[in-house]
Amino acid sequence: MSGAIGRFRDHIQWARVKVADVDGDGADKRCVVQLRLRNLPDVVFAIKQLDVRAAVDAAAERVSRVLAQRLRRQQKPGRGASAPVAALPA
Repeated sequence: MSGAIGRFRDHIQWARVKVADVDGDGADKRCVVQLRLRNLPDVVFAIKQLDVRAAVDAAAERVSRVLAQRLRRQQKPGRGASAPVAALPA
């Protein structure tokens, strides 16, 4: 997981990753990821897989994809946002 979020560390205030058995019989695992970002909405999601490794790997891939997407969107001007207006000569 640290590899997936490492390049985004300057944009993350804190991260929490929890892995748990879904139904108590050991068949399914859930990986819940919570990220508090700087100047962006939080990222929260859960991945369910058959084993712990698969759940964490899938969550890491999703974290990397979601963070890259959020940062790309932040860098682009938003919809309806006007372009900067050049100063008029005095």
